Amino acid sequence: MPSIQSRKFIFMEFKNPNRNIISNLVDPIDQSIFTECILSGNFGTIEVDDCNDPQIALLSFADVIIPVGDVRHSRVTDLINTIPPGKGIIAKNPLWKEKILDVLSNKIVNLERYSFSNENLNPKALHQMKSTLPEKFLIKRIDKNLAEKLTIEPPPLTRDHIFNFGTIERFLGIGFGYCILQGNEIVSAASTYAVSNSGIEIQVNTTESNRGNGLAGVVSASLILESIDRELVPHWDAANTTSARLAERLGFTPAGSYEMIVRTKP
Repeated sequence: MPSIQSRKFIFMEFKNPNRNIISNLVDPIDQSIFTECILSGNFGTIEVDDCNDPQIALLSFADVIIPVGDVRHSRVTDLINTIPPGKGIIAKNPLWKEKILDVLSNKIVNLERYSFSNENLNPKALHQMKSTLPEKFLIKRIDKNLAEKLTIEPPPLTRDHIFNFGTIERFLGIGFGYCILQGNEIVSAASTYAVSNSGIEIQVNTTESNRGNGLAGVVSASLILESIDRELVPHWDAANTTSARLAERLGFTPAGSYEMIVRTKP
């Protein structure tokens, strides 16, 4: 069924559950937890030029889009023009990045993001951080009741947790996470923003009035430890220096930065 129409061509949603054919389009430089999640079929959608013989594609998950395939293809400009405003484009392949900047030119902004390596994570240090929770707070694993509560909490807790899974039942089936409570109020949460067959992407939020108490470190350490127990690799990608500093406190090692291109205009 047609799903995205460009000025000249109609791009199709790739619905074949076997996404191996799409993995052949992904350059090694573009491999990430997000491409893993999409290609595994757990999350996201794929738009292609041809379902039977795809040459170019947009891998979409939440607010992230990753363009893959032959950047010299005749329909690349049309494909790029289908990317809607508000989406963050990750194009680590320099040829794709150059093409996107050329096509969208004054319709974008560039945001710096920070990458991290998980190879030096220390479970002993994470257990120590987990034990520093102040007595007036309680940490609990996310169950159905807490998941339901998270879906109706005000920002910043609402959209970033559970939302990507579509339903609470699906989150509880393949995702996991922890909340810190003060009384009946959720004041901090860390959960799986995405889950692939080999790893997770971490999402953590703390209410503004409770920042600076070390809660984000405690709740994140709990999530990372469960991830390690499950033999899932924890991934951290930071949008700002506050998140980057927390990642380093948890034992992640800085691995450079990259630009996310955000389309701001139609």
